[in-house]
Amino acid sequence: MLGNVLASNRMHVRACHSQSACHRAPPRRDDRLSFKTGTDDLRESPLVLIAEQFIGKGLSLLVYDPEVHLSRLLGANRRFIEQHVPHIGSLMREDIESVISESTFSS
Repeated sequence: MLGNVLASNRMHVRACHSQSACHRAPPRRDDRLSFKTGTDDLRESPLVLIAEQFIGKGLSLLVYDPEVHLSRLLGANRRFIEQHVPHIGSLMREDIESVISESTFSS
């Protein structure tokens, strides 16, 4: 099972990019930037890869994850996020309401 996790993550990232609705969908309360609930581990997180690709395509992005505090990231976890989304600090918000109020959605 563990051997298929990375391949599964890649498939989800590709599926997200192929659906135009994914670019405009409002945030859900259960979405997390971190790899899994209860952790700030960002390594191998498919949402970090999606964020990186969206930013690369010039899309606006705001991020909220109650488990992730950039000032507390250490070691390989810190290096990973600095390499993949080095300006994530300017994208992070303290609460989901900030993400929603600062976002514009079109139908």
